[in-house]
Amino acid sequence: MNITIDQISNILNQNPPEPSSRKVHYAVLAPIVVRDGRIHLLYELRSEELRRQPGDVSFPGGKVEKSETPEQCAVRETAEELGIPERDVKLIGELCSINTHDGFSLSCFVAELKDRDFNNSINLVEVQRVFMVPLDFFFDNDPVMVSSWYEYRYKGFLIWGLTAKLTLRLIELIKNY
Repeated sequence: MNITIDQISNILNQNPPEPSSRKVHYAVLAPIVVRDGRIHLLYELRSEELRRQPGDVSFPGGKVEKSETPEQCAVRETAEELGIPERDVKLIGELCSINTHDGFSLSCFVAELKDRDFNNSINLVEVQRVFMVPLDFFFDNDPVMVSSWYEYRYKGFLIWGLTAKLTLRLIELIKNY
């Protein structure tokens, strides 16, 4: 499927999410990187040293601080985890807001990042490494439902759970455009 960043922005702006009323809020960012003329999603492999979900694949993100919006949190966390300036995170739009079974809400934003070797700048306390998956992979490969969650497998990486659900949401919006 041939899609541009501008078209993805239009799709997100035409489908605004419902706001959440939950008190504990987290935010993540689905980074889009154009490499070799193709759009990719960037994922993190979380550090094995983390208390929550060590070694899992995720999007950058974290808990929203009292002094910031979910959007600001997603950008700040992305910059901190990838070791890049916040000004290099070009926000495209908000994908969705989800209430989880754990009792918190999660907002997911989409942004374009300039292509670079991200593994040379990542925060190794939080991130083992990053990898990118071409959007075409998701257009050609549906996720597998395992128990009560989705999962994708890409070159030895397991993208599952909420990260796979957010990925699927983005892909479905694009496919239905």
